[in-house]
Amino acid sequence: MKFRDIISNIDPSITNIPSGYSRYGHIMLLRSSSKLPSKMAEIILSHYPWCQSVYQQTDTKGISRIPEIKLLGGIDNPKTLHIENGAKYNIDISRITFSPGNRYLRERLVNEIKDSEHLVDMFSAVGNLSLQPLIHKKISATLIEQNEYTFSYLQKNIKLNGVQDVELYNLDSRKIDKQNIADRIFMGYHDVDKTHLISALKIAKKTCIIHLHPIVVIGELDNQIKTYNDFFNQQNINFEILSTHKIKNYSPKKEHIEIQYKITKNSN
Repeated sequence: MKFRDIISNIDPSITNIPSGYSRYGHIMLLRSSSKLPSKMAEIILSHYPWCQSVYQQTDTKGISRIPEIKLLGGIDNPKTLHIENGAKYNIDISRITFSPGNRYLRERLVNEIKDSEHLVDMFSAVGNLSLQPLIHKKISATLIEQNEYTFSYLQKNIKLNGVQDVELYNLDSRKIDKQNIADRIFMGYHDVDKTHLISALKIAKKTCIIHLHPIVVIGELDNQIKTYNDFFNQQNINFEILSTHKIKNYSPKKEHIEIQYKITKNSN
């Protein structure tokens, strides 16, 4: 039975029930901008034995996508251990965004990355996209995270999972003093601008695969692609689009898309 049906069958008076939830260890996280009643949390705590804490997330803020959450019921403990595809993630859901909805994206990335590649993750968070490839493939990596608190969790997760051959940097990825090192670049931040893309080109080897993750209005992907294409043309970069993937719905009118570009720098 679906989550929404479980709640409404127990208490038909409850409205604005989210269509589903995210599980992080002992935590159930409900994403909704509507006011959710505490009696919903009471039902959840009695129906789901694993759940000890029910939180609501209403929004995220800033380049670090810091969640805005509140406790609906249960124990107020937003720190937990999330396990996925053999990777262990220490997470504090009150200050760090980690989307279980990207699980299939992470699994696909593991399959796409080849041994011996050097990966640069310009927005690493706690290892959201890069940790699983580092565990399952023989690669090296440069991981960059600007937020100091999130970076401390990235350090914990690298150590917890026994990851080797990785360099960690706590800074704005546009300020890193590295050039021509990346076979592949993850850009998981949804709102990258021209300055981020210029930095990515500096970090990239002559040939490199760049993963972009825009949020686009449904039906307007071509406009976003044209923006990227125009940028690469202006920078005298040869490019081809390897793939586009819808990752998930982001809102009723928008969706999270991954676009993979293979770029080749021209010799000046």
